[in-house]
Amino acid sequence: MAPWFVNILRDLSGVTLGWILGFASSAIRDWLKEKWKCADTQRAISAELYEVTYRLLLILYSIESAFGKFDRKLLEWMLPLIQKYEGPNPKEGISAGITGLLKNSDTEIAHFAAVQRAKTSSSYFYPRIEASYTASALSHAHDFDPDYALRVLDILSHIQMFNDTRDSYVFYEHLTFTPGLTPENYRNAVKNAEEARLHLSQRARIIVDKFNALEQKYTSRKCKKKPQLTVLPST
Repeated sequence: MAPWFVNILRDLSGVTLGWILGFASSAIRDWLKEKWKCADTQRAISAELYEVTYRLLLILYSIESAFGKFDRKLLEWMLPLIQKYEGPNPKEGISAGITGLLKNSDTEIAHFAAVQRAKTSSSYFYPRIEASYTASALSHAHDFDPDYALRVLDILSHIQMFNDTRDSYVFYEHLTFTPGLTPENYRNAVKNAEEARLHLSQRARIIVDKFNALEQKYTSRKCKKKPQLTVLPST
């Protein structure tokens, strides 16, 4: 083979290799940028949903207290979740309260629950629960692991169900103050409001459990895996 032809091949191979390396490094750099962005988004989702679950725990506790329904099993379930919370709202009071209750016997806890029911107001305000950042971030669900995205979307759907039930409670609670309401309609409104409150507590627990399951399963990777580079066979 002529020397001049060998030199041309050498020059062309160098240009081709440089182009391949440049393209690969650009692709890797873009992938890393997207991965870091995805990881930051996941941390923000986790932080917002932690805040949501903490507020739901407080709502759940208030409802169970109002109906005198809490027991040792519920308190033992709630305590580590509250202690784990590191958000901006105070947790020391309720954490100390539950810890103190758990030092009592089951009979004493049941007595305390009955006392709480007797002195708790039948009317209570429950705010709507929002996860605006998470809902916005999931509009780019293709960036995440499919199972992770599906689980977060499922949590968002349960939050919507919680809010729908909350709106029903507010409607029936307001209905009890309607002038001229017949005794039967008043009793029905009170009954429906109480049932809505109990459904709120149940829905809150479902959401908390689903979020904890999400965090336990996805303690690290939640974004899509790095795409594999395909090497085309030489011809």
